[in-house]
Amino acid sequence: MVAPKRGVSLIALLVGAFLLLRGNKAQAAQVSVADQDTSEAPRESDYNPQTNIPTGEAVTNLPPTSDPAEVSRRVAAFLYMIRACEHVYPRDVVNDAAYGIFYGGARFYDFSDHPTITGELRPVKLSDAVCAASGLGPGCVSSA
Repeated sequence: MVAPKRGVSLIALLVGAFLLLRGNKAQAAQVSVADQDTSEAPRESDYNPQTNIPTGEAVTNLPPTSDPAEVSRRVAAFLYMIRACEHVYPRDVVNDAAYGIFYGGARFYDFSDHPTITGELRPVKLSDAVCAASGLGPGCVSSA
């Protein structure tokens, strides 16, 4: 019974010695400091030619600028699309009544602050499924 334990111990000792004394391939890389010269490294501006514009030369590669009136029209159209999707179209959207409709359909008239802050309306209780989907516990409310 003693011999097998000594045999296992001897094998474990030999394996440990082998692993400890063998050449380690994961040694630190031997690098030359001269090979790490960064004076020739690409600059960030080399990857973004739009920002690498030498002074004194004609600037010809700039993107076209948008007309501010066109941007304003696009933003207005986007906001109109949101109102049309969130409210009854066209009844509440065409006459801008959507601005006075609370989540759930209740109407409010005081625009001095949020209707739950002015006391005109109370927050709407949301379903437990909606609360869970938004990362909240059951019984959460919407103040939208």
